[in-house]
Amino acid sequence: MQPDQGSAVFGNVVTNDGDTTLTITGAVLVEGESLEIRDAYVMPVDETHSFVIGTGSTDPTEPEAMAAWDSARKLDDDKLRAGQQVNIVLVIDNGAADVGTTRAVRFTYEQGPEQFTADTNMMLELTDNQC
Repeated sequence: MQPDQGSAVFGNVVTNDGDTTLTITGAVLVEGESLEIRDAYVMPVDETHSFVIGTGSTDPTEPEAMAAWDSARKLDDDKLRAGQQVNIVLVIDNGAADVGTTRAVRFTYEQGPEQFTADTNMMLELTDNQC
């Protein structure tokens, strides 16, 4: 459901399981209907930043979520070292529709000269009304 304050967000933890640095170049909705990405952010996940956002708001009231947002930066060809994790959080909106859905999020990334995609296994339904 749309949050009372701020915009709705949908986050996923991304891990570089490879041996070399990769560059995350973007995120798109897979089979998105009446739902669009307004912005994308990257938050560190490490010993200092262990709180991750799955769903929520850009204007949270929980102290842990507020601290996570304090560490956020806009997604812009972010480099991930081997073994590094980040929380990629998408600001989403269902516009004038009552309900918006997506089957998954597809991340695009580059490793050296090659380009790849990886899909999440999380579905989302965003509604203006309580379920």
